[in-house]
Amino acid sequence: MKPRCRPIRSYRAALMMLLAGAGAAPGHAQGSDVETPAEAGLPRYNQCLRRIPFWFHTLGRASLASRGDLAALQKLFEDYRKPAKAPAKGMQAEDHARYTLATLFAQYFDDRVSVDHLTRFRQEFATPADAWLWFKVLGVEAHQHGLAPLVEVVRKHPSPYLRAAALVALVGHGDLEAAAAVPDICAALPKQPGERRLMLGAVSQVIAAAAPKLKTPAMQAALRAYIGLLAKDRRLTLGERSLIARHLGPVFGSSARHLDPEPWLHMLETGREPPKTSGGTVTQLRFFGIEAAGDRICYVIDMSNSMCTPVAPRGPTTGPRKKRRKGPPDETDIPWHLVKNRFDLAREHLKISLLRLTKGQHFCVIWFGSEAGTLTSCPGLLPATPGNVRKVIKELDSIAPLSPEPPDAPDGRLRGNTNMHGGLRLAFALHSRGPVKRFEHVDPKVFVGGCDSVFLLSDGAPSFDSFAVEDQFYANEIKVVADQESGREISRRERIVYHGPYHESPWFDDDLRRMNLFRRVPIHCIAIGEADVPLLRRIAAESGGQVYVFEDKTPSRGR
Repeated sequence: MKPRCRPIRSYRAALMMLLAGAGAAPGHAQGSDVETPAEAGLPRYNQCLRRIPFWFHTLGRASLASRGDLAALQKLFEDYRKPAKAPAKGMQAEDHARYTLATLFAQYFDDRVSVDHLTRFRQEFATPADAWLWFKVLGVEAHQHGLAPLVEVVRKHPSPYLRAAALVALVGHGDLEAAAAVPDICAALPKQPGERRLMLGAVSQVIAAAAPKLKTPAMQAALRAYIGLLAKDRRLTLGERSLIARHLGPVFGSSARHLDPEPWLHMLETGREPPKTSGGTVTQLRFFGIEAAGDRICYVIDMSNSMCTPVAPRGPTTGPRKKRRKGPPDETDIPWHLVKNRFDLAREHLKISLLRLTKGQHFCVIWFGSEAGTLTSCPGLLPATPGNVRKVIKELDSIAPLSPEPPDAPDGRLRGNTNMHGGLRLAFALHSRGPVKRFEHVDPKVFVGGCDSVFLLSDGAPSFDSFAVEDQFYANEIKVVADQESGREISRRERIVYHGPYHESPWFDDDLRRMNLFRRVPIHCIAIGEADVPLLRRIAAESGGQVYVFEDKTPSRGR
């Protein structure tokens, strides 16, 4: 499965490239549009919105937005108010219509003529679910009117969700202005647990930007306020203190995860680690050699057909070890005699990681192929008890590739294409009782009980998403392929299956940022085979995670 993404020079250029129709489409998969200037704009928008697939709806909206005039903007405002319905299995296409529209507002209407219309429009929608709209539009306002509108929202808006959106929007536009707001936010954190986690997550974005400006008075004050939240009289939960410790470590270049303020204050004042640690630290976990902090871990594992590709062993293949040292297992305990293909490799490393989990940690294993789901034995984030770990390992051992199906799956079949977006979306929607159905980026249940660390393993580029739906074949608009994994073309037919926009940058990248907007959960990426390493590095860099390329043998920072 070769990577299909191309270098993207700019977001707008990427959208225009999609409109112009570069690339293959699923034929059992998606449509790649080919337009002429006469077809662009409102006629093309109306044509696409009459079709069934969400993919065409997105193309039509982008085509209209590319006009960049107020008439197009007003039409798209109407669409945001009442999006056209599009079928989707297990997804809310109306919600995602709004998310993609918010992106188009920011990309095509960042000008002085449009900005006041955008401001009035975002004020019309002030629910938590509209936080992504506010984040995008406030970015336009910062560009056109300066930082005052964002600072006003951060300090005075009654909704903590929209204050958080404005604070995150400030990061990158005005880091010091964002830092100046942190002491007041820390002094008056919301009492409701979900809203408190929301604000802590937003403040963590400011803290993540602190390292290059650590010596400025504003950042110093922000860090002191943030560190002060670890004091016992603030009465934060262990999970909240762990979140703060996880975000302070990279600022000071420390691998420690101190849960009380004194060591961090020492590092802030001296620039050095304290001679002795004070208080507890968060237990680290490990997968493919990446060591990371986390108490609630989602493993997101590629089970596309290409994971059946054979791999060469890297250790003894004569059988299991007769004796092993004491302590938790590590990569030296991989039973290489069982590793025949990429999925075997992933499974054996995953089993080692699961056996290293400790009391107090929670975990879930998520798979993605053409669809995405959790293992039956872990429908939510489970306590890492020996019994739960044994059940998950037993289910992992029961998974076996089906017989090969040349030329589409010459090495065997697992679960189809590469719906990486669906796997990650499920990770961010998950809590102890399973996934939330909608608005995972602002749901209090996932703020409090969701994952705080993700391991993503893949051997290829995204080639599918969760918006697959059948529709007629639209002649002269798409190249049809039998299978996204192989890219083999097939003859035209009356009806084909189209997926949505999230197999491609920039939509994939942008929606992942939405999911993680207020949590900044680190996503640690493991690349195998023909993995799209540039994509995985972008994912890791954006989230503060690490990247491991299997051939390289060593982890590295995702940048």
